[in-house]
Amino acid sequence: MSKQKQNYLYLTGNDGLYDTTFPTSPKGDKGQRGYDGVNGIKGARGDKGSAGKAGELTQIVGSFSTNTPDNLPKNGTLPVGWDDGVNPPVPFDVEIGETLYYTTGKELWTYTPGATVSAWTLLGTAENIKGRPGDKGETGDVGPKGSAGLDGPNGLNGSKGVQGEVGDKGEVGQKGEKGYQGAAGADGATGTTGEKGNPGSDGTNGTDGTNGGKGQKGEFGEKGRRGVSGPRGLKGEEGNPGNPSWFPRLACSFNGETMEVFDANGLLSIDRIRAGEYRLNFVNVLSNDRYTVFGTSTQNNYVTIYLRDKNSVTVRVKNSSSNNLSESPYISVLVYKYAA
Repeated sequence: MSKQKQNYLYLTGNDGLYDTTFPTSPKGDKGQRGYDGVNGIKGARGDKGSAGKAGELTQIVGSFSTNTPDNLPKNGTLPVGWDDGVNPPVPFDVEIGETLYYTTGKELWTYTPGATVSAWTLLGTAENIKGRPGDKGETGDVGPKGSAGLDGPNGLNGSKGVQGEVGDKGEVGQKGEKGYQGAAGADGATGTTGEKGNPGSDGTNGTDGTNGGKGQKGEFGEKGRRGVSGPRGLKGEEGNPGNPSWFPRLACSFNGETMEVFDANGLLSIDRIRAGEYRLNFVNVLSNDRYTVFGTSTQNNYVTIYLRDKNSVTVRVKNSSSNNLSESPYISVLVYKYAA
């Protein structure tokens, strides 16, 4: 019977240390030993050969589990959501000679454009192995001393034995251990807060002065010539501001892929819940959740309201064709609140 020999190679990468197995050709059965031949004349020593190229190990730069190796892109770039619809969250470029780990089949696939039809080569299979022990952590604080256990029951009295001979005087025993500390007393009750003092009374306004008497009307003088035009008068006082309820309580536009905020008013922050779902937090808390929301997007996408409350509104961006969540590069949201 022939035996199959296994070769092992250990690789390191971003996902840890792997044990890689490469199957080799089966070993044939051992033949019978031949006759010993005559020793030949020792040949002259040959010239030293040139040094070979240094060996190289591949670098594991990522992994996938849901998609299959047959669908690996020939250009080496994994588009957004290529594996499971979410990962990778952004386009991921694999350089020539770098490797991806297929966790479902435990296979290592190296990007080798031009070497194969699919541009990817199966390097072998890999198994996770135990890494070296981590550094010893710092010693934690000493825990509190436990309370004393309950006293056990007294044993039964044994029968009286025969009195033995008087023994030698024993040595003085060691000093006993310090007894347990008694339990701490309960904290006293917190005193009540004193009453708030009354505000002081407002001072009285001073009295207005009396107006002087009206003088006598003078005689009409002759009509004079028209005078030169005087300088332009001062600017009048600014009018009262408009009703603030006509302005949006929140207005913002942002990039759903990079989370860059282009323009905003009344926006405290944006939380990315997942791809295509965002929570917009208000600077000023509204009186209730009965407000009006407008949303627009680009690239054949539309905006829907998912959740709303006094502090924030959560919107979802979906593709009009597939109705799936989409990360649009331009999203705009307006929130109006007219009624109290």
